[in-house]
Order: sequence, then structure tokens, then C-alpha cells
Amino acid sequence: MFRTRAPQHPAAASRGPGATAAATGRQFRAAGPAPATPASGEAEELAEWMRRASVVCRRAARGDLEARLLHIDVGGDLGELLHAINDLLDLADAFVREASTSLCYAGQEKHFRRVLLNGMRGAFRNASQQINQSAAKMEARTAALREAEAARAALAGDFQQAIDLVNALAETAAQIGDTSELISHIARHTNLVAINAMIETARVGEAGRGFGVVAAEVEKLARQTADATKAIHARLEAINSAAQQTQAALERIWATLRT
Repeated sequence: MFRTRAPQHPAAASRGPGATAAATGRQFRAAGPAPATPASGEAEELAEWMRRASVVCRRAARGDLEARLLHIDVGGDLGELLHAINDLLDLADAFVREASTSLCYAGQEKHFRRVLLNGMRGAFRNASQQINQSAAKMEARTAALREAEAARAALAGDFQQAIDLVNALAETAAQIGDTSELISHIARHTNLVAINAMIETARVGEAGRGFGVVAAEVEKLARQTADATKAIHARLEAINSAAQQTQAALERIWATLRT
């Protein structure tokens, strides 16, 4: 089959083939560049949102978790991606704030502040739970340390009281020793008086015999008193030595408890 050629305009036919080509060229020049297509507009919008997302992500990488993608007016996969970036930043920001607050209180030995788990998901929730568990353990250990400190303080008070009692015992023993020494001194003088009386009785003869018997009894009593005071003094020295050793031992224990 053969296609018939369309009839040409009489003017064009009269001008010949060259005129026809010129007319066609004028038509192309009048049309100008091709208009933008919808595909090119979508590409520009995608590039702009990617640039904004890159800025926000870079700020987050530097520690600024307050930056967000605002006025998201696109849908589809791009819109979901942009909203997901904001959701991730919200979650990270909440975790950092909660963890920082909890650790700050823990540094002040205030373990009642826990990380709020509302809205925490995945690894953030696991990390929050671990922080809360650590805070609970720290609280228990702090309570145990306080109880131990209270017990140590009570024990130290008991030791101090024991030291005071030993000191009082040593002072009492020293006072008894002084009294015993005085009694011993009196006994020695009494013994001398009795001996002198016995000598005087022997000198006067039969007339002083009764007085001599009394003097002999006094001398005997004085000697027994002197022996008793010596025994008491020896025991007091032993008590005083034991008290001093006990005091030294208690003071060493007290020094250990204070460190």
C-alpha cells in the first residue's frame, strides 16, 4: 500500500522546498525550551528534604538532640522516613534526659529517682531498666553501709564507755592504794610505839607487866595490819596493771574502728 501525501498550502508550494524548511525552523524556535516535567519537581523536593534531614542528623551527631524536621508535608516513603527520624530523636532525647537526671540524683545518694520507662522501646528500654536496677542496688548498698556505720558508731560508743570504766577503775585502785599506804604507815608507827612500850615495861619490871601484855598485843596487831596492807597493795598493783593493759587494748580497738 502507498500512503498519499497531504496537499501542501498553495503559498508553500509556490515557495518550494526551501521555504517549507524555513517555516518549520521558525516553528521550533518559537516553541523554546521544553517545560519542566512533574518528575523533575519531585526530584528537587526529594533533594531539599534530604538536605534538611542531613542537617538535623549532623546536629544530633554533635550532641544537639533538640533539632527536628519541621512542617513535613510529604507523604509516602519519604514522609515516613522523615517522621521516623523525628521519632528516633525524640526517643534518644528522652533517654538522655531521664538517664542524666537519674544518675545526677544517684551521685547525691538519692536513689529514689528512676528512669521513666513510658515510651521507651527496644535498646533504650533495656538500658533504662539496667540503670534502674543499678540504682536499686546502689540504694540497697547505701542502706547497708548506713546500718553498718550506725552499728560501728554504737560499738564505738560502747568501747568508749568501757574505756571510761577502766579509767575509773584505775583511779579507784590508785585511791585504795593511797589509803593502804597510809594504813601501812600507821601500822609501822603503831608497831614502833608498841615496841617502845614493851621496852619500857621491861624496864619498870613487875609493875608494868599488864601494860606489857597489852603492848605485845598491839605490836602483834600492828604487824598483822602491815602484812595485810602489803598484800592489799600487791593486789592493787596487779589490778592497776590489768586496767592499764585493758585500757591500751580498748584504745587500739577504738582507733581501728575510727579508721
